[in-house]
Amino acid sequence: MAATVPVALLGFSSFERNALAASFRLEPDRQPRYVHVLDIDDARFVVADADQPGVPELLDTLGRTGDSVFIGGQAPANVAAWMMRPIDAAQVLR
Repeated sequence: MAATVPVALLGFSSFERNALAASFRLEPDRQPRYVHVLDIDDARFVVADADQPGVPELLDTLGRTGDSVFIGGQAPANVAAWMMRPIDAAQVLR
């Protein structure tokens, strides 16, 4: 059985959020296996919209910047990872 890693999505349009959540479900045998959770407190990692106003600041306030993957134009310092748009779900999973 694959280890399950809870991931929260913060920001993003409904389309982007649904596409990212679907990418987690499409690879149930992946190691580790990622599962979308709604509560950021239940998440091991956060995938965040760097272009959404207030998102980088919120994650910094919560102390979650270091375990966040930011997608967008620019990310704050000390993030786990950063990538530009368009969103590549396979790259997010890596």
